[in-house]
Amino acid sequence: MRLPNESEGLLRKIVESVPSGILLVNTQGNIMLCNSELEAMLGYEPHELLGKKIEALVPFSVRDKHPAMRAEFAAHPSKRQMGAGRNLTALKKDLSEIPVEIGLNHVYLGTEMYVIAAVVDITERVRQEERFRTIVESVPNGILMINKFGKILLSNTPLEKMFGYEKGELIGQEVEVLVPTRFREAHPQHRRKFAEEPQKRRMGAGRDLTGLKKDGQEIPVEIGLNHMTVGGEQFFLASVVDITERKITEQKLQKAYQEVQQKNQEMEQFVYTVSHDLKAPLVTSASYMDFLREDIEEKNFEGIHDSLMRLENAHRRMKDLIEDLLQLSRVGRIELSDETVSLSSLLDDVQESLKEILSAKNIQVETAGVDYSIRVDSRRMYQVFENLFMNVTKYAADGPDPLLRVFTQRTDNELRICVKDQGPGIDPVYHQKIFGLFQRLDNKQEGTGVGLAIVARIMQLHDGKAWVESMPPNGSEFWVSLPLERVVL
Repeated sequence: MRLPNESEGLLRKIVESVPSGILLVNTQGNIMLCNSELEAMLGYEPHELLGKKIEALVPFSVRDKHPAMRAEFAAHPSKRQMGAGRNLTALKKDLSEIPVEIGLNHVYLGTEMYVIAAVVDITERVRQEERFRTIVESVPNGILMINKFGKILLSNTPLEKMFGYEKGELIGQEVEVLVPTRFREAHPQHRRKFAEEPQKRRMGAGRDLTGLKKDGQEIPVEIGLNHMTVGGEQFFLASVVDITERKITEQKLQKAYQEVQQKNQEMEQFVYTVSHDLKAPLVTSASYMDFLREDIEEKNFEGIHDSLMRLENAHRRMKDLIEDLLQLSRVGRIELSDETVSLSSLLDDVQESLKEILSAKNIQVETAGVDYSIRVDSRRMYQVFENLFMNVTKYAADGPDPLLRVFTQRTDNELRICVKDQGPGIDPVYHQKIFGLFQRLDNKQEGTGVGLAIVARIMQLHDGKAWVESMPPNGSEFWVSLPLERVVL
């Protein structure tokens, strides 16, 4: 098979002058012309390929499909890049394969159409890409490369594992797939702004930044951004670090700092208590001992009885203060047990133990939505509700038919439990103060002011918190919360 005589000489000169491999193939798939560049590329002798089917250069894995591809191109000829978006290889004479890029077009010589193919050996480019990928894979941080349209072109194994994806699964997806839903709409605008003024920067500096894993979970991340230009095209590189462990450490340090601050405050209050509250019963005792001596000398039995009663009250007050101090100190030192208990049963136990006090004050107890199992130290959690119930008996039981209600609220992060009363309420200015050590708003009532401090400390040890919501005269709601990790759903 030969080309038309009038065209062959000119075509050969043109084809030989091209630095890429050139093939001319007729519609039957026969190689009509090829240059020495292509012959050398594929290991053939001069003119050895002429007359062979083009499939001789097609790898065996796709050879059966190639005639159909030729027919499709012949039916709809157009200038195109063959194999765009996928790895393409050519088969050499020694049956080894090399990566190539192929550009296709068609030309008419006389009345017959021919397909012309420009073939480029991209072995060196592939090697460089492999070196680049090897370097990227060796980086311990997550690495992403995206184009100006936000399409992910490259991601390394650390990043895929970080976000829960299989190898190569992210390629071709938009980078917004890794952005939390609430920020996703605004993210393309941030990308465009960076593309307009590209510079090395740390993304999210000064604020908490999170990435979205495949399973919908968010993780805290740090992201470094940079850009590069290859072949006139702009690309963006992102280095992503999972800082979950750092955040946990920071939270632990913050918690430790808060505990130290709290202990310092408690120590100051303790010093005050020792110097004032504990001293007061001693002063009272000393005074009434003098009265007692006078009454004994005068044989004033009524006075003796009154002095003894006041001495007993002063000593009882001192004993209560000392016991509450010891109890509070033990709360912070003892390791919590971790057991699953029924919230409903726990509340029933507290109500049963306080039955006589509640009955004496005519307090009715109602519970709603307390059918949860919680992982807590049951003894400590019993103390929490015992103190909250006792608080109601002391400060909110004066009205007609007093009611104590217990109910729950569940949020995305925690289970909240409320003990609500119908008392006089608490001015917001005192909402924080009452959880401090030895703080009482009504000095006429019994107690040392340690109960709510114990509640706050126990909830803190359970990674929860305690607070009050109240506005006089509408009663008070004392809330405690537990993280959902401690709730058995």
